[in-house]
Amino acid sequence: HQMIMEEEKDFRKEEIFFFLLEQLIEEYTEQEVPAGNTEQSTEVRAICEFLENHYMENITLDDLCKLTGLSKYYLLRSFTKQKGISPYSYLETIRV
Repeated sequence: HQMIMEEEKDFRKEEIFFFLLEQLIEEYTEQEVPAGNTEQSTEVRAICEFLENHYMENITLDDLCKLTGLSKYYLLRSFTKQKGISPYSYLETIRV
């Protein structure tokens, strides 16, 4: 149980890191990072399905990147833009 909780914390820490990175890029380059299409993409649907089917497992951001072929940054940005919550938050709602 403790290992699962520690891994989740790593997942959340990684999400926070990439969200902060996005903020820094936007702040210091004076450019907004393009968000892409707001319709739910095939990749986001695949992530949701994976999380719903494997929510009891130790899931990492790397697992989701391997599943979709997206970079961590783009995956987090796209998922959050399309679903309104981060992948980690989505996983937490499934587990509740």
